[in-house]
Amino acid sequence: MGDMSSEGAHLNAGIDLSQFYQVFFEEAGENLENMEQLLLELDIEAADDEELNAIFRCAHSIKGGAATFGFADVAELTHQMETLLDKLRRHELALASEMIDVLLAAGDALKAQLARHQGSGGAEIDTTELLFNIRALVEGESLPAPSAPATAAAAQPAVAEKHDGRRELELTVGPLDNPKQADNLLDLFKEITDLGTIEALDAGQPADGMRRFRVSTTSSDSDLLDLFTFHVSREQVKLAPLTAGYGFHYGAPGAPADTQPTEDDLGYGFFEDAPGAPAKAEAAPVVVEAPKPVAKAAAPKADAKAAGLESS
Repeated sequence: MGDMSSEGAHLNAGIDLSQFYQVFFEEAGENLENMEQLLLELDIEAADDEELNAIFRCAHSIKGGAATFGFADVAELTHQMETLLDKLRRHELALASEMIDVLLAAGDALKAQLARHQGSGGAEIDTTELLFNIRALVEGESLPAPSAPATAAAAQPAVAEKHDGRRELELTVGPLDNPKQADNLLDLFKEITDLGTIEALDAGQPADGMRRFRVSTTSSDSDLLDLFTFHVSREQVKLAPLTAGYGFHYGAPGAPADTQPTEDDLGYGFFEDAPGAPAKAEAAPVVVEAPKPVAKAAAPKADAKAAGLESS
């Protein structure tokens, strides 16, 4: 049973009211249902006086019972609602949509408070903001606009998230003595179809024992890590938002379309036969032509005649 004041639980005459609790809870539940239905049917432009009086009576009845049985939180909230409704039915305030919204929210809070007093347990219902808003409306003030959610810093990479809550993540595993061990994670996604999808990056090739994957999932990071650690240690698993430019090789899943290497970019490998390095082109044989014999120069005709005269 929820908290009650001794004054509410036992009257001055010493009568124990606990036997009437159930009757109060049932009547309060009926009054809340009627009040909610009447609020939803109100015509904001021309509210009916009888309907406003009926809503007021519902709140007044709940407040009286709560005060009698010592449920101070219920009594306080319904008292503030009653004050606002009294001004509305007396035409001291013009009905506005924000008033109906606040009264409906107050009705939901009352249901939670009554459930707690009935024995459902849980922490005390915080109605601080509701009470503040009702009092502001009673004074004819406008409610403050809801604060806009804080935006992330521009430099912070945003996680790609679809409308269904699916996130695009980069999963890094390693370093592993046997990089093929990371393939167990591929099988994990096949076995648990609700987990999402996974595909290897970098053409499935490891680099210094590291493997990288693209994961699309609605699961939280903690749930994913709990599953992954059945196959690899938690220290070897890293999840990060998937951003552009994460692929090392042309044609890798998700790599930007304009990353096709040119002939001048192919010299990126440090070692021969490195994973993913281009095959070494065979050198074309160089044909070396043998030197042609040099023809002996012919003697001039005048020299030939002189040689003939000397021999005669």
